Amino acid sequence: MVDPRVGTIHAQHSDPSTAVLCVGLVTAACMLARDAIRYPSQRSVSVACAIGWSATCAACPVLARHGDGFPHHHLSAPENAVAAFGASDCNAMALMKNRPGNPGHFTAAE
Repeated sequence: MVDPRVGTIHAQHSDPSTAVLCVGLVTAACMLARDAIRYPSQRSVSVACAIGWSATCAACPVLARHGDGFPHHHLSAPENAVAAFGASDCNAMALMKNRPGNPGHFTAAE
């Protein structure tokens, strides 16, 4: 579906810089489409972002413990606390969208 070169990891920064650039270009193109694409997808995207950040925060201490790609293998107590807070906060944001009565909650069709 996507060219394998998009997933190439940058040697110095250890990030998929080509993929980041592609996502940025698609995001810019969607912003130019204005209301036609923004409003219908806005709610779903906000939940997807919250779930993604929650997964990232939850994975950070686990990856640090196993040493997979982290420069140091142990997070300090404050770093673990920030990761735990981030995961719980993002989970709460995702759950808010599913609770009827909250502003911007999902409708039955969504």
